Order: sequence, then C-alpha cells, then structure tokens
Amino acid sequence: MKKINLKVKISTRLLAYFLFVTILPLFILAISSTLLINSTLNDKLIQELDEHSENVWELYNNSITDFKNSISSIPLDALQKNLSTTNSLKLNYNITNQLQNILKRDDYHLVMLFNQNKKLISSEVKKEFFLNPKTITGSSFDLQNSPNSFKNNISLSNEVISLKDLQKLGIIKSGSIHNQFDNQLGFFLQIGIIRFQAVDQDYYLLIGHVLNENSKFLKQLKNIYGITVTVEHNNNIVLSNQDKDKKTIITDITPTESTLDNIFNKQVIINNKNYRSSIYVLKNISAKSVGKLVISIPEEDYNNLKSGYSSLISQITVLISIAGIILAYLLARTITKPLSIVTDAAKDIENGDFSKRVVIKSTDELGYLAKSFNNMAAALQKRKELEQIRDDLAATLTHDLRVPLLASVQALEQLLKGSYGSLAEKQQFIIDQLIINNKDLLKMVNTILDSYKYEAGKQTLIKRKVNFNKLIDESICEVEPLAIEKNHEVIFMPHCDKIEVIADRQEIKRVIINLLSNAIVYTLDQGKIEIFTQLKDQELIFSVKDNGIGISESSIKNLFQRYSKGSKTLRRIGTGLGLYLSKHIIEAHNGKIWVESVKDQGSTFYFSIPFINEEEQNINE
Repeated sequence: MKKINLKVKISTRLLAYFLFVTILPLFILAISSTLLINSTLNDKLIQELDEHSENVWELYNNSITDFKNSISSIPLDALQKNLSTTNSLKLNYNITNQLQNILKRDDYHLVMLFNQNKKLISSEVKKEFFLNPKTITGSSFDLQNSPNSFKNNISLSNEVISLKDLQKLGIIKSGSIHNQFDNQLGFFLQIGIIRFQAVDQDYYLLIGHVLNENSKFLKQLKNIYGITVTVEHNNNIVLSNQDKDKKTIITDITPTESTLDNIFNKQVIINNKNYRSSIYVLKNISAKSVGKLVISIPEEDYNNLKSGYSSLISQITVLISIAGIILAYLLARTITKPLSIVTDAAKDIENGDFSKRVVIKSTDELGYLAKSFNNMAAALQKRKELEQIRDDLAATLTHDLRVPLLASVQALEQLLKGSYGSLAEKQQFIIDQLIINNKDLLKMVNTILDSYKYEAGKQTLIKRKVNFNKLIDESICEVEPLAIEKNHEVIFMPHCDKIEVIADRQEIKRVIINLLSNAIVYTLDQGKIEIFTQLKDQELIFSVKDNGIGISESSIKNLFQRYSKGSKTLRRIGTGLGLYLSKHIIEAHNGKIWVESVKDQGSTFYFSIPFINEEEQNINE
C-alpha cells in the first residue's frame, strides 16, 4: 500500500489565495491606521496642548477669582485694630461710621490717618492687594482738587510701584483729605483717602495681578513646558512664564485676533519664532474681553512630535506586514498543505488508484478528514477488488459459455433444416424456440463480454463510412416484431435523405436497437415511438421519443450505470448492461448520450456523434 508523505508541493493558486486573504486585510488595516492616525494627529497634538492649556487656564482663572474675591471688601476691623494698637487711640463713632461708608464702596482705596501736625499715624492696605506695601513713607503728598495739599508724592517702601506709576497707568481716579475733630483727643484728625479705580477696572485687575510678585499663579507657570504669555486686550505683554534666568525673555508677540471665542492650534510668532498655541480669552463678569492667555509650544517641537508619530506608524506598518507574511506562511503549512495532500490523493483515487492514503498527524478537523478519507479509500479499494473478481469471473464464464452456445445454435439450425432427418411439426417448433432462446442467451453473453472489453480498454472498433439513415431503417426492421406485438406505431423522421458518419456500424446499430427496444418495452400498448435525426455544430444528434411511463428524476442520475434499469415496475429479461454498454460505445465514438424524461409522460433518449459534411464527402469520394 502506498502512502503520501508531507513533502507535497503546495498549490500555487491556493497559497496565493491564502496570502491574498491574509495579508491584504492587514495591509488595508495598516494603511487605514496610517491615514487615520495622520488625519487625527493634529487633533491629538491639539488635545494634548489643550489639556495642558486647560490646566494653565484653571490656575489662572482660580488666581484671578481669588484676587477679585480678596479685594471685594476691606476689613474695617483690621483698620480699627491697627489704629488702636499702633497709637492707643480709639476713633469715635462718627469717624468709624464715616470710614465704614467709604470702605464699602465698590472701588479701591488707600486710607491714611494723619494727626494735626500732618504726621502719618496709620494706614491700612489690604494684605492681598496687588501693591501689598508694608508701610507708606512720606509725611505729606499732593493731591489734585484737595483742600489741603501736600507737596511730596507718596511712594512705597518696597519700591514695587510709585504714585507716579499709578498715575501713568491711569489707575488713580481721585484723592482727598478729610478733617475730623476728635473730642477725646482734643484736636483734628486728617484722613487721606486715595481712590484707586482704573478707567478699565478689569484691565486694572489684570495689571494688578501681574505686578503681584508673590502670586502663586506666576510661580506655578514657571514650571510649565513651553511658553505661556498673558496679554491685555491691546496685545501688550503683561506676563510671561519666562524669567530672567532663562535664555529666552519674551519681548514680542504677534497680535492675536479680537474674538470672544477661544482659539486652538493657532500659529503665533513669539520673538520671531513660530509656536503652536492655544489662546484663551480672559473675560470679566460681563463677558467682556480684557485680555488673552496664550499657551504655546515651539513649532519645531510640534513637527518633531508629528515626525515621531509618522516614524512609529511606518514601523508598525512594516511589523504588521511581516506578521502577515509569517501568519500566511503558518496558515499555508497548517491548513493549505494538508488540504493539498488530500486533494492530490483524491485526484489519484478519481483516476482509479485506490491504494493512495494520506498521513496527517493531527487531532483536529483536518486529522478527522484524513482518517475519513483513508477509510473511504480503503472501502473503495476493497469494492474495486471485489468488482475485479466479479468481472474476471463474468469474463471467464461468458468466454467459456460463448463457444458451446454458438455451437448449440449452429447444431439446432442444422437439425431444423433436416440435415439429420425429417422432423415433425411440433419438433420443428420446439427446435425453433430453442434456437431463439440460445441466441438470446448468446446475446447476453456477448453483452457481458463486450462490456468487460470496453472497461478494460480492449475493445477494437472497426470504423468506416456508414449511411446512418439506412442503419436506422435496418434497426427498425429488427425491432418491428416487438412493436407489432404491442401495437406500437414507429415513426422515423430523418433530417435529410442521406447522412453519413464514420463509425463502427455494428456497434452503433447495437446502441440504436437497444434504445428502440427500451422505448417499446417501457411504453404501454398502442403507444407511439418517434425517431429523429438532426445536424448541429458538426454533430449528428439521434433521438428516440416515446409516450411511455417515463423515468423518475432520482433514477436518471444512475441510469447509465452498470446493472441499472429505468423501471422497477416493468421487468424484462436482460443483463442491465444495455445503457451502460451504449454509453461506452458512444463515448468511444467521441460522442455523448443523455436522456430527458418526465414521470408518467414519456422519455426521450439522445446520442450525438460527429458526421461527415458535404466537403468531406466530396474529398472521400
């Protein structure tokens, strides 16, 4: 018994198919991922920038809110405590009430208390106020529209900002001196009040917050990646997270659009260098723009990050491709190769070699398929061996029976002729029946023997030019007694007067007689048998049509197999090899045979063989 090992060449088409269905989706996935990531790369960078910006914005907003809340009122208790502690003085109710009314106003004041000699007794500036001075120096100052003027300007001891600077910024609105007689002290107190109120209060808040060098917000900005710049509504820089210790000091920024909406992924030029920026609009309670927070990363860093993503995508694409090729190779080894082995073995079995077996060491479906295939091949091989034994036996028997049957027929014919003496009428009838039966038996023996020869490829055809219409007429004459017996009408309608074919005359006649006999037998009495010829596409098509019992669809597929009969209800003496032998004969003439039938309505049998056209006839003649 032969076995097929695993060294079988994989079908190129099958392997290409698996490579196609495996790698193509991976390539599509890689390309789609590349396009998707590239298309969303800017969004991702912007998202990262926005997340960073939102943190900065939250810090800024919280700081601004804290600053606004811190100066929304001035604690009068602190002023009273300061006055009483520093000078051991207590203001009377009128002074306290007057100060309270002044300090409740919605603007900002620097309150100073002087004695009658214009000596500064005390001052109170809220600790969280942006100036945040510890003391106020100078015993006199000059205020416009004041009844009593002091010639010296007030300055702050920490030199953060002077009164002149405040005037330049337009923050000081007015100043005045209030005289109040204190009965307890016995002299007048002078209260100097400077009203700090910017023309644009929100602008003042922004400037004030920037100038507060103790601002928590400013300290936190110094640790943030990139550059953060705060500008007022005229695009003047009022804050940067780049201090003097850093190499880059922000001195210039391109004007940004005047809008109430935040802007993302905006290109901004800072110090003549491109930056990718997110711009947050700073708004007051009335939703009015008072400035902008510009949070930026260098364009170069942005592009480097983008290039890094592109390089990563390229690497991923290459890795996916390599993985796809490896996966396809593994699939080819684990799936296509066993299937190729089974396919090759199936082709060998189809060609009649039932000794083929497949060896696939696997416990999965492929292993089960191989086992089932081998069981099937073994069963077919055993069946073939039994058929071979039967055929050999049939061939031997028919060959051994043919000679004595032929001799018996010849002896009976001589006896019927009176070669051995005269016979009575009854004796002649009996001998005549014996001759008929022996001839039928000899015909069956010849059919079995010829069938064996066709299967073994040992049948020799004697082909010559045959007048096909004449051959049909001879065949009709041979079956005519059977047709008369059943009162059938046999009609022959030739395509033309003369049709010639190159064929084995005796073998084709055997097929015609077999088809006519079947039509007569399987048609009820007083039936109609029609015979047609047709020329089509260099072929002669012969057909026999009856109106008999017909053939079921399930029986048609096995009709031309060995020992098959078209009907199980009407039985006749025969071998069951008539149509099987007819199929072999027609195929040996390079033709084909088929049937069309409807149950209980009749059948039409066809066969086609090549015919000689007029030009070939002229050449042969």
